[in-house]
Amino acid sequence: EVLKAFKAAIRDRNTTGIYVTHDLAVIAQIADSITVLRHGEVRETATTGALIVRPENEYTRSLLAAAEPALRLPDPNVAETKPADIKPLLEISGLTAGYGGQDGAGNPVIPILAGIDLSIAPGRALGVIGESGCGKSTLARVIAGLTPLARGAVKLNGETLPPALAQRSKDQLRRIQIVFQMADTALNPRVSIEEILGRPLTFYFGLKG
Repeated sequence: EVLKAFKAAIRDRNTTGIYVTHDLAVIAQIADSITVLRHGEVRETATTGALIVRPENEYTRSLLAAAEPALRLPDPNVAETKPADIKPLLEISGLTAGYGGQDGAGNPVIPILAGIDLSIAPGRALGVIGESGCGKSTLARVIAGLTPLARGAVKLNGETLPPALAQRSKDQLRRIQIVFQMADTALNPRVSIEEILGRPLTFYFGLKG
């Protein structure tokens, strides 16, 4: 029910979603397309139906084998709908990122992601799947500005976003946010519910009381 609610919200609001998980069975239910990451590199990108029915990469095939029988395969007789002539809402090109700062050549000291390219149209959801440590969460953090990229670009509605959180405008911060998987790590137990709900209303919209 939660996945259905997210997918409906994405389409109704004409926005995009990136769902980061290791669970291919979950991804197959919510994503319009899937990108498979391993060791910080894209191994395969395809629409959900094509990737599940006709995977091209050996690592993708191993993930599919591990996901059965929980995986709900799409009906091959039902044609997938694809947005036509719609400009992407979110674009990522040549994204390279990591941790520990940058060396003299501008590369991350601890590289995590290398040359990532993604494009997501309004009203669509992209699933990013891969084993632990492959770079899924780092990709989400870079898009949100929590981890600065070393090279490449992240564009929102055609506008190149500053690489670091502190450089982004309030509107850019509001439009790209993370919904965390675990409530006990997303909500501060030392802060009241009133403060948790009130802070973004004050920060983004200047509301009080």
